[in-house]
Amino acid sequence: MAAPAPAPVREPEPVAAPADLDPVQAERVGLALADVALVLDLPAAPDGPTGAALAAMASAGLPAVLTLQQLRDAPPTWLPAPPGGTALVCASPAVLAAVAGAPLPGRRRARVPVVCLDATATSPGADPAWPGDAVVVVLEGLRGAGWRLLLNAGDGPEGEVLTELLASELDAQLWRCPADPAAPLREQLLQDARRLAR
Repeated sequence: MAAPAPAPVREPEPVAAPADLDPVQAERVGLALADVALVLDLPAAPDGPTGAALAAMASAGLPAVLTLQQLRDAPPTWLPAPPGGTALVCASPAVLAAVAGAPLPGRRRARVPVVCLDATATSPGADPAWPGDAVVVVLEGLRGAGWRLLLNAGDGPEGEVLTELLASELDAQLWRCPADPAAPLREQLLQDARRLAR
């Protein structure tokens, strides 16, 4: 007697890429929670849940992670930029971490708004259409409140594409592009953050 034939293997249904989802489908799979911005010292009024969270995190000197849902459903009120008010936009969480953890000698930590594009945005093979919507919402909010955006999107072709995109769409200005080869880029960016501190 012959052994029964194995059941045919069914291929799983393809999963739609985020760009293929309509807004209802995107909500069902939680994309508004997965789309985040890593930030430090954002100038937000302490009203509403997102603004209160940002103010508390800034007061404690801690980075914050904002979801697209927070930014959409409880948007912060961005404080107007003081004369020369500048926000730094960097590719790597390492730069944001350095600014967050580096007090000036004999003084408190420098406070300057920092928005991280995320290291994966400029890694080889990354999607040059990035950044995510949460990052764009934050940058548009800062720009709308009069903050100058200084951008360092990293080296390589992905960083160049991202720099071109943000410079044209949000009037971001280049920041240490290219970097001075005589010193590590992270140290140069940290010195600038200290100089621009409010």
